[in-house]
Amino acid sequence: MRKQSKQYSLFSLSSISSPIPSSRRGMELAIGTLVVMILGIILVGGGILLVKMITDKSVTLNDNLNANVQRQLQDSVLRGQLVAVAPSSQVSYGAKDAIYGVRIVNRDATNDNEYTVQVTHAQDNLAQANWSIVYLNTTKVAANDRKDAMIVVGALRGKQVPSGTYTFIVKIFYEDNDGTGMKIYDAPRFFTVLVK
Repeated sequence: MRKQSKQYSLFSLSSISSPIPSSRRGMELAIGTLVVMILGIILVGGGILLVKMITDKSVTLNDNLNANVQRQLQDSVLRGQLVAVAPSSQVSYGAKDAIYGVRIVNRDATNDNEYTVQVTHAQDNLAQANWSIVYLNTTKVAANDRKDAMIVVGALRGKQVPSGTYTFIVKIFYEDNDGTGMKIYDAPRFFTVLVK
C-alpha cells in the first residue's frame, strides 16, 4: 500500500488552525494602516503649518521700516549724512521690541566697501544688561550706493527693564585703504527708547 502524503498550497492554508479568523486579521490590518496614514497626514500638516508660521514672521525690511521711517532716513541723507538712523526716539511699553532703520551711503565712486555696525548703550547701569540688541554686524555697500539695515532692541526674554529713557549709540566703521585700520564712518548716531 502506498502511503498518502498531504500537500499544502501556499494559497490555501485552511487546514492550519488560526486563533484569529482571516477576515478579522485583514480588518485589523486595514484599521492599523488607516491610523498610521492619519497620523502621517497630521504630522505633515503640522510641519507645513510650522514652516508657514516661521516664514510669515520673517518679513522683509521694507515691511518693518514703514514709509515714515524711510522718509526720515532719506531726509537725513539729503542733509548730507552718510549714516542715518530713524526714528530718533520710540515709546516701548514693557520694553517690547522697537525697530530702527539705519541707512549707510557709500560715496566712494570706485570701491565697494564693507562697513561694520556697532550698537552700544550710552549709559552703563544694571538695567542695560537686560536689553537685547539685534543687528547685522557687517554689510557691504556698492560704490555710489546705499544700503538699509535694521536694529531691533527690546528686553531679553524673561527680564524686566525699568521704566525710563534709554539711549543707544550707533557707530559705523570701515577699513581705510591707508592701512591704519578701522575708522569711524561719518559720525556716531543716537536713538532713544522710552520704556513705559
